[in-house]
Amino acid sequence: MLILCDFDGTITEVDVTELLWKGRIPAVERKRMVDEVNNGHWTMHQYIAHGYSFVPEAPTLLLDRLKSQVRIRAGWTDFLQVVQASNNQLHIVSNGLDFYIREFLPESTPISSFIARFNGRYDVDLPRGCVLLPGEEFKINRVRRLIADQSFELTVYIGDGRADFAPSLFCDTVFAVRDSRLAQLRASHGLSSIEFDTFEPVTDFLLSASSLGLHTGYSGHDADEWMIRES
Repeated sequence: MLILCDFDGTITEVDVTELLWKGRIPAVERKRMVDEVNNGHWTMHQYIAHGYSFVPEAPTLLLDRLKSQVRIRAGWTDFLQVVQASNNQLHIVSNGLDFYIREFLPESTPISSFIARFNGRYDVDLPRGCVLLPGEEFKINRVRRLIADQSFELTVYIGDGRADFAPSLFCDTVFAVRDSRLAQLRASHGLSSIEFDTFEPVTDFLLSASSLGLHTGYSGHDADEWMIRES
């Protein structure tokens, strides 16, 4: 089983980017940024890169702050132990930054995220070797590639946000944080998801699917058909 999991607001209880941007980006500018994304003028890479131009502190200072503010969602540690003891593969796919994600995850957990360099200001880049098509979103690119490079029969997506909707379409089973934007979007398109508050039901599913050879639902064709229909 290939398990693709968002970080901010999924593994963590709150969005780390929101914590770091709070009070730094003027409300009018933040609205303009969101509008640029929603209107298709910016990708999430452009959005995140622009947002961090308002953050003056170095990563070490930000991490000191985050260690006391970030709470990991209940059940994550047990879930991670079950994954590590199985033949399943977990890969984190995030629009966040590498330095803070790595702070909260084991070194052995693969991560695909934006890369931040700080030299008085933040430069936010794609990971080495990642080339996006014009207008292509980072998460879609990573999920496509990860699924194509693996031979697992079952692919699971775990997320919470608007940016998780399109990549979730490539996966067989989708877990969405309860009442999250991802859950709402999938419901509005007539697509199922398993809503959760803690990682306990995700762990239970993993154990059941591994023992029973469970396979359900969607394929990459679903994603292709949806994107053609919505374009």
